[in-house]
Amino acid sequence: MRRKIEADQFEFSKHATDQSLIRHISGLNPMNEREENLVERRVTYTLEHEGKFYIMENVPARVNEETGEQFFSPVTVEQLQKMILKRGKPRRVLETPVYEYAE
Repeated sequence: MRRKIEADQFEFSKHATDQSLIRHISGLNPMNEREENLVERRVTYTLEHEGKFYIMENVPARVNEETGEQFFSPVTVEQLQKMILKRGKPRRVLETPVYEYAE
């Protein structure tokens, strides 16, 4: 599997990245076997890690135009991990309100 990752035959989806799982991109959607329509985009990636929220802007991704699902190359995922673990000075800091869901 490591060779496939190094050969860039895998991409990590936003969900898979958050869950530390790998999804193989075959060009077919396993649910209905239609071709996925992926386009190159720059996206905003958000993540909660150790009780803190991180927002990374202008992250290169391939986005499924139909579902909005985002896929990241292994190189991009490694860079995101380094950015979070390094905890360098952010470009800016946002104050975010937190609400509790009430029925």
